[in-house]
Amino acid sequence: LHGVLPKNQKGKIEILVDKLADESLSITIKDDGVGFYHSMQKAGKHTSRGMELIRSRLGKKGKMLIEEIKNLNQEILGTKVILQITP
Repeated sequence: LHGVLPKNQKGKIEILVDKLADESLSITIKDDGVGFYHSMQKAGKHTSRGMELIRSRLGKKGKMLIEEIKNLNQEILGTKVILQITP
């Protein structure tokens, strides 16, 4: 929500869950917000523990990838986060 709320308009969040061949789960979260890094800059001195908690819960086997979604002009269209949870 940090990335969608600053737009001051209706936003979209998509969540996709896939079970992979190795029995791990891939969870993809996409939004059309202001972008992850822009949202982090706006936070200023506020320290969010959300990312730290997610990494901790994923453990050593889990993976997290964060990327901004951009158009051909490199304008930010949103953020995509992929979590991979390995048993």
